[in-house]
Amino acid sequence: HGLRLRVVLRPGPYVCGEFEFGGLPAWLLRDGPIELRTDAEPYMGHVERWWGELLPRLRREGLMLDDGGPVMLVQIENEYGHFGDVSEVEADRRYLERLADLARRHLGDGAQLFTSDPDDLAKLTRGTLSPSASRLGSEVLTTVDSCDVPEDAWAAQRSFNPPGRSPFFCSELWVGWFAHWGEPARPNLAAQRARDVAERLRRVLAVNGGTGSGSLYMAHG
Repeated sequence: HGLRLRVVLRPGPYVCGEFEFGGLPAWLLRDGPIELRTDAEPYMGHVERWWGELLPRLRREGLMLDDGGPVMLVQIENEYGHFGDVSEVEADRRYLERLADLARRHLGDGAQLFTSDPDDLAKLTRGTLSPSASRLGSEVLTTVDSCDVPEDAWAAQRSFNPPGRSPFFCSELWVGWFAHWGEPARPNLAAQRARDVAERLRRVLAVNGGTGSGSLYMAHG
């Protein structure tokens, strides 16, 4: 906050595929297998308790944008189109809707909620709360990640948001990838990636007459 940086908050409950178990605690499975990342118990009970502890703190400490804080966007789940299917499985649609309802309850109507999926129409269909798929389609912004071809990514994003309500936001502008143990060193990779990312960022920002925006994934970490 002191650096005047805006925050795109990703409270999960599943946060990413590059992290062990997506950031979910291993103890969820201590009593045996359970259904995860869908509207099922006891999973959702754990989610409600976790968010019920975490999200109210953001309001109490004045961290939301409408309270003068830095948190301007709040992501619901992560790349759900890789895992679930809100277009075909009712429990999956209810799951994302329950997460959005929980976020609204704790953060208020001023919080801008969004989902993030690759700029692939099939994954967007499975993972987003579009107006055609959900009662919350006009409240939860669909965004895309990767954005190798920013103009195509924006076209995909627009098709899942209400008309006129789809500012282009590349939610993960990938700047690189992790290296596996034992892989040979690639000494020129950083310089090459820096040139590639700079050019892609330029194209992202140029979308729709220079109104595009993006989040570098990751600048550090």
